Amino acid sequence: MLILVSPSCGGKDYVTGKLLETGRFSKVMSTTTRPIREKEVDGVDYWFVTKEQFETMIANGELFEYEQFMGKFYGKRHSDLDSVMATGNIPVSIMEPKGAKKVSELLKQQGKSVTTLFLQCSIDIVNERFSERFSKDIVKHEDDPEKIVEYYAGRLASSFINEPSWVDFHEWDLIAPTMTDPSQTKDYLTKLEMYLKGEKNSGSLKTAEKEDYIAIDSRFELPYKARVKELLGNAASGLRDGALGPDDLINYLKHGLMNDQNTIKNRNSRLNQGINYEI
Repeated sequence: MLILVSPSCGGKDYVTGKLLETGRFSKVMSTTTRPIREKEVDGVDYWFVTKEQFETMIANGELFEYEQFMGKFYGKRHSDLDSVMATGNIPVSIMEPKGAKKVSELLKQQGKSVTTLFLQCSIDIVNERFSERFSKDIVKHEDDPEKIVEYYAGRLASSFINEPSWVDFHEWDLIAPTMTDPSQTKDYLTKLEMYLKGEKNSGSLKTAEKEDYIAIDSRFELPYKARVKELLGNAASGLRDGALGPDDLINYLKHGLMNDQNTIKNRNSRLNQGINYEI
């Protein structure tokens, strides 16, 4: 079994899609209570259920793993794993760090083959991808921009404050570098398949160096979220009033996020130096 873990917008779904295209991998479907996104299909991307339905699954012991992330539940059903195992393909599953750690340790204790792969993604790429997603969602839900702004402010705050340290959360079997070029991704996945087939001593695939990140004090999460919420609100207003076009909106957000993050980094540095001031 291959377990994929990455920060938000880290490319998990893209990598999974490319693996599935080979016909030699099958996705272990996740069940979630989060809202369905544009172009997603129930039963193809996720099983989308209500919170009440998810709680019933927990009570009935239907899930072998589940976690709560950003107020939404994500989990894996025994039946979905069994269905993939029956095909003879390599099961591939996207998980949050806690779930990945728990499941990989459990499967290894049972003598089963499992590989955890952490996909690194630079904060610049995360900002760009979040900006592109926000620009699409704010247009689609222009009748309820406050809900979209609140959702993305929370996601962005977590991606900047909490998620960079995920690379150190567990001893991942493999760590991939930030990949932005399709040919680079294709080459990596070719080597990954060789690795999973047992050619682990061939030198075809080596774990990447951990990319540098700055550990931000968790006390900055709420202040940063407030700054991002204001930025997103201004962007939504600019789009509605015609002051910003779609491309302008993306650039506005990328620059705004970078400036806010630099501000938080500077404040975090001062805090680490023992300079006493109000966060």
